[in-house]
Amino acid sequence: YRDSSPKNIVKAMNYLAKKGYKVFRCSKVMKEKLNLENKNIYEYSESELFNDFMDYYLAYRCKFFVCGDSGFSNLAVLFKKPLVSINYASIGRVRTWLNYEIKIFKKYFNKKTNKLMSLSDLINANLDKITRSEELDQNKIHLVENSEDEILNAVIEMENSLKDNWKIFSENK
Repeated sequence: YRDSSPKNIVKAMNYLAKKGYKVFRCSKVMKEKLNLENKNIYEYSESELFNDFMDYYLAYRCKFFVCGDSGFSNLAVLFKKPLVSINYASIGRVRTWLNYEIKIFKKYFNKKTNKLMSLSDLINANLDKITRSEELDQNKIHLVENSEDEILNAVIEMENSLKDNWKIFSENK
């Protein structure tokens, strides 16, 4: 339920790379290879530099993270790096104490009603704390991933927030 296709992040990666950022795609398990042609985008997980120490080093040195609903996002928290969480599925496990994060959630689609569910629908149906794919299947819920434009907009919002020294981020320096 936490997996997502990396194809929807390519537009945001290209945007950042064209602006001069060095973009590292990090993943322990590379399920889909991307055809990335920008010299500022690195498939770090496929490089000979890939190791646990470099994970920490890159996390420490980065300007901000763009990360899915995975353990890798904990490195952003560890080093107090601004974080754009994308395709977040665990609505009931939101880090409410983390004030340097922009989070966009997967959408919950109810196959029984053929409609997207609101947050109150999820809470009322006790579906906000689901942590396994089997639970989604049992409840006839399909998770809809963030679009490439939703991800790009969240990345642009983070970049603008950092440029403008958005108050919420400056409190953590």
